[in-house]
Formats: sequence, structure tokens, C-alpha cells
Amino acid sequence: MGSNILLALAATLATLTALEAALRVVDAVSQHTLFDMPPIRSPNSSTQVLTLADLVQVNSDPDLLYELRPGVRGRFINVEVVINELGFRGPPARPGPHPGVMRILGLGDSIMFGWGVNEEETLLERVAARFRKEYPAGPPIEAVNLWCAGLQHAPRIVPIDERSARLLSTLREEERAMSEPLGDVATRVLFENAWVKVWEMTLAPGETSALHRHDRPYLMCVLEGTRIDATIVDKGDLQIPVQPGSVLFVPPGDTERAINRTDVPFREILIELKTTRPGVTPEVAVANLPGPPTMTRTTRA
Repeated sequence: MGSNILLALAATLATLTALEAALRVVDAVSQHTLFDMPPIRSPNSSTQVLTLADLVQVNSDPDLLYELRPGVRGRFINVEVVINELGFRGPPARPGPHPGVMRILGLGDSIMFGWGVNEEETLLERVAARFRKEYPAGPPIEAVNLWCAGLQHAPRIVPIDERSARLLSTLREEERAMSEPLGDVATRVLFENAWVKVWEMTLAPGETSALHRHDRPYLMCVLEGTRIDATIVDKGDLQIPVQPGSVLFVPPGDTERAINRTDVPFREILIELKTTRPGVTPEVAVANLPGPPTMTRTTRA
């Protein structure tokens, strides 16, 4: 029996020794060998097979082990991976505020990155897709995957690196731009029943309406004025030449502000349609305009 005990102790000691050796090897590989591997020179092909050394590089933050290489594209663990110019997975992240757009920022490690899954299957993209499905009339969604490696190694909550901080700063600017409460779609209500809601819109020369959102299709029937402009969130500036008797049919969805930039008063009757035909997507239609509308598109840096 004594020999069996000694044999068991020897086996246990050998197992522990082997485990310690293995842990030392893993630690050495994770800290050094990975970054000694030569990466592919500028991998940027949807068919290029990537190694971990192609995908990551050393992070200068002592609390973070590594970061993604900006601009890399290829196949990693049998799925296509695209790293944008800021070093995060996904399409290019647009700088600057975007009023009217809901931007979802996700900060996390491998689960946020989407280890072994396609872009559309990542946690953040699934959240964005569900929002679009459940709120089809909601604002446009932009998901930004702020994957930050090494969070599990940090002895404390690590500081967000400079790239993440830049995007979080623009998010705060967007929040300020979107903090203005939405007003009515026109000046006053003239009539309402189960099928329509009729408004009157009046704008003196140089006057601007409240920021408002059109959740229903509507008709514009112009009574006075020569032009009406609209600053449409995330689209641009629309200029519409009009005259008494001009009629416009407009689909729902835009958040905008109407502006009278002329030297004469503007007045219209705006009729919101409460009932629409299911499955039919309405299109813009106009009649009796003195000239074509023009749109100056919003530019992005």
C-alpha cells in the first residue's frame, strides 16, 4: 500500500511540474513569441488567410497586451475579417457628429470582437439588426465595434485608448446635437379625424420652424411664397421653388427644419395621412412647381 501512495505522490508531482512548464511556455508565447512572428506585408484581400500575428500588434498601453492592426483584411478562423483605419473591426468609422443617427458603441474583448463569426453575426451587429427590425421607423443605426484587447489582463478598469476616446468624444457631440426636443410639424392644427390631420404652416421672411420629424406621409399645399427650404438631418439642404397652388406629396421618415430664406411670407396647408396601404412604399410626387427642387448633400470628413 505504501508503494501505491508513493507512486500516486510521484505522479501528482510530475503532473504539477508539467503544468507549470506548460504555463511558462504559454506565458512566454503570449508575451513575446507572438510578436516575433513576421506578419504578412499589408494583408488586404478577402481571400488572404491571416494568422494572429497578421491581425494584432503590441499595444503601447502597459495594461493592454495587444491591439488590432489598422487596415487589415483577410480570413481569420475561416471568416472574413476587416479592420478599419482606426484599428477596430468593421467598416470605416465616420468622424464627426451625425445628428439624427443613433450610434451604438461597443467596448469589450473577444466576444465583442466576434471571435470566429462573420461581421453580421457579431454581438453589436445583431443588436443593431434587432433594433432596425423592431423599430423600422426609427433613426438610422451605426454600430462601432470598439474592441479593446487585453481587458482580461488588466488589474483595474483600463483607460480607453486614444482611438476609442475620439469616437466617444464625437458621440457626446452627437448627443448634444440631438438633445434639442422635437417640435410640431407645422404652426397649428386646423382639423383632425381618424384619417387625416390638417396643419397650417406660416413662416415670415427669415423665419425657421422647430426641428421636427415626419412620421406620416403628407401633402403640402402652398398658399403663399416663392421658395421653401428644409435642412434635413443627415441628408443635406433642400431648396424647393414654389408658387400658390404648388402641391407636394412627401413620404415619412425625415427629421428636418423648414426655413423661409426669401423676403416674402410663406404659408401652406400640410395634410398628414393617418392611414396608408400596407406593403406600399410611397414616393415623392410634385405638381405645379415653377422649377425643380435642388439638394445640397451633407459632406462627411
